[in-house]
Amino acid sequence: MNIKNFFSKSLIAMALGAMTMMPAMSSASAEEAASTAAPAAAAATDTAAGTASGSETAPANGAAQPPEEITVQLGYKYTSERYGYTIMCPGKPEIIPASMFDETAKGDVLVFAANGTDIYKAWIILINAFDEADVPNNLGTLPEAEKKATVEKFRDKFNFADASVVDLGNNKYGMYAITPKEVEVDTNGDGKFDDVMVASNQMVKTYLKGEYGGHFEISLMDNPTLSKEGIAIYNLALTTFQQWPTSKYQEFLELSKLPKKKKK
Repeated sequence: MNIKNFFSKSLIAMALGAMTMMPAMSSASAEEAASTAAPAAAAATDTAAGTASGSETAPANGAAQPPEEITVQLGYKYTSERYGYTIMCPGKPEIIPASMFDETAKGDVLVFAANGTDIYKAWIILINAFDEADVPNNLGTLPEAEKKATVEKFRDKFNFADASVVDLGNNKYGMYAITPKEVEVDTNGDGKFDDVMVASNQMVKTYLKGEYGGHFEISLMDNPTLSKEGIAIYNLALTTFQQWPTSKYQEFLELSKLPKKKKK
């Protein structure tokens, strides 16, 4: 995927675009991605490790096989001094400011595999990505009926194919969602849908609140298809994400506030 095309379209139409084809590892469907969401919490130390299971498969003789376990090692801690967060990574990523590709995007692109401007594996971390009410503070303790209604409202607002509440450990919860294969778009800005964008791949997105009020969106780009390994690494990394106070982040919050309208 060309990253410039990715940002110009994805922030408007749910991270959909044309994918650059490459040999794929074992792939995972949207349903498998949701079912393996962050299975266990891991402390955000200088190293993190864990396992994740894939879905069961039925061989020709009909006997169910145990879920495939994938060992995940996260040995590099990335710290964003500008936006005030840390996250454990499988290796040292190349960091590209999201604003390079869309001036309205605030955050980082953590690139793990690329060829020139074609990005194959990356995490996209954006700040102030949702409204306060989209992910309630008591998301994990909501009654089932209220939780279901909250998830459905979230899914419909952001036009996701599927969404669910994810437990990230340490009493921290977020919204875990899958982008759709197709989405209607307004290409000329007249407020009416006039085209349909079709993606050859889907993305996983997680929305969570930071310890100091941040509203973060963490997305998995795993090209050309979502792989079980890519999802397992991403899921474990989510449990290590932490926000910490930084003057630069607070400065951004102040600058991003809309000016108050003057009373006539």
